[in-house]
Amino acid sequence: MQPRPRDVADAHGGDEARHQILDADGDPAEVDRLGRLARVDAVADLQHHAAKHRTEGGCDHDDDEVAELSDHASTVGGALEAGQLTVRSYAPCSSRRSPASPGCAIDWRSVSDQRASPTLAASPPRGRIFHGWWVAAAAVSATFGSVVFFNPVLGVFAQLLEDEFGWQRSEIAAAISLGGLGAAMAAPATGAVLDRWGGRWVIVGASLGMAACALVLSQMSALWHLLLFYGIGRALAVGAMSPAGVVAISNWFIRRRAMVSGLVAVGPRIGMATFPVVVALVIDATGTWRAGWIALAIIAVCISLPSLLFMRRRPEDMGLLPDGDAAPDDMDGLPRALELDFTLHEAVRTRAYWLVGLGLSFVMFCGGAVNFHQIPHLVDQGLPRTQAALVVTVFSGTGAVGAILGGMLASRISVRWTMVVSLAGMSLGIVLLLNAASLGAGILYGVSYGLFFGAQIAMEQVVYADFFGRLSLGKIRGSFQPVLLAVNAAGPFLVGVWYDQTGSYAAAFGSFSVMFALASLSMAFARYPARPLRPAVVADHSTPTGRA
Repeated sequence: MQPRPRDVADAHGGDEARHQILDADGDPAEVDRLGRLARVDAVADLQHHAAKHRTEGGCDHDDDEVAELSDHASTVGGALEAGQLTVRSYAPCSSRRSPASPGCAIDWRSVSDQRASPTLAASPPRGRIFHGWWVAAAAVSATFGSVVFFNPVLGVFAQLLEDEFGWQRSEIAAAISLGGLGAAMAAPATGAVLDRWGGRWVIVGASLGMAACALVLSQMSALWHLLLFYGIGRALAVGAMSPAGVVAISNWFIRRRAMVSGLVAVGPRIGMATFPVVVALVIDATGTWRAGWIALAIIAVCISLPSLLFMRRRPEDMGLLPDGDAAPDDMDGLPRALELDFTLHEAVRTRAYWLVGLGLSFVMFCGGAVNFHQIPHLVDQGLPRTQAALVVTVFSGTGAVGAILGGMLASRISVRWTMVVSLAGMSLGIVLLLNAASLGAGILYGVSYGLFFGAQIAMEQVVYADFFGRLSLGKIRGSFQPVLLAVNAAGPFLVGVWYDQTGSYAAAFGSFSVMFALASLSMAFARYPARPLRPAVVADHSTPTGRA
């Protein structure tokens, strides 16, 4: 149910003038009269509010919130400048705190200007493909290419590097950990960059950096070469390439978000199924593992092209709405393109933020370790290396199917409950891995674990957007990424150390089954939070509305 205007005022606090405007109770003439008394440009107002906050300290918003409000206003500002929106009413921020005015009182209202043409966002011209689908294709390319520095690919080189240089498995796995830590440290800044400028140049720059690192690795002769340059390449892959694609599709799609996420998640699954095989074939054909890195460098360069051509930040930047929707004729409520969802400050105050983070922490710790160590474990179980690689190929291939099925399921039962089911299935899948002592048992593991893993990965990409909206998605997602990437970095290394000390993966993988079950429970308890009441937007000649 939409709250009445007075509910919006009471939720945010405000001074007498602000309540007068809201007390118009939707009467067009009264709103017009009061609006003329307080008409102001929304962008200039928020800039004034930011300066007032810093000099007087007279409101409840901190610096980050003021910056985020300014970012939200910039979208409206573009429409104002184009004559597509007009500010209908405004009440100034209270100059000082008081019992009657406990906090910040910003309220601007925008309506469609009936004299303006075109509307804020029209549907794509007939016969033209919605640009969001091109963005999704670029995101598939980016996530596909990020696999160049994923664990299964390094797993192909692991035994060869051990044989040539005498390095231990834990030392090789340490390169994964260093890359994850690098990505973790950069995650908050990366999220802010994606919110402000989008992922186009982030993806292009990251792909070129990955190509350069792969070329250097083709000439490595010391352990520090692997640790440094693989670490940088992996940091770019998981800290820049992957989140750029994820944030892009979350901005371009809302109703279709889960389904499109499932499609985009096919990219890394196909990469994990094909890259190890391609690298192994190149190594066999050339007789040297160094050629494998050169092949990966070429792939990394090629994947930058779709993003260079098609990636854009948000549909509003092109005069469109998410999902390719047309603007409603009556503009009842603001188009979702201008929704004010959770800011980072609001998100961290919810229980869901911490429960989602806890569940993903278990997943990131276990998932990275399984991906790297599953081939060595299968070989230890008695499978030839070729059969072990076949199991991983089946796992990755069924993961692509699982991603699509997960997107379809989430469209019916929500992202949250799809993750609950998927994580429970992954918990059972690890039990199958523990007992995979034959090719048949390995294939059974690959199919079952792969299906649930694929669905979970697809939902993991959009879970923050599903809970907290899209306009501050980069910051919200990036705020917890240091924790997630740190535990993801620790997993392969700690399991490698355990194996070096005990010669067995049994205890480690058994604990992973328990952790996946705990992650499923964590998501089950992470109820969707109530949407925050934010500056309201109303339609012309209709009752003002707030957030439901």
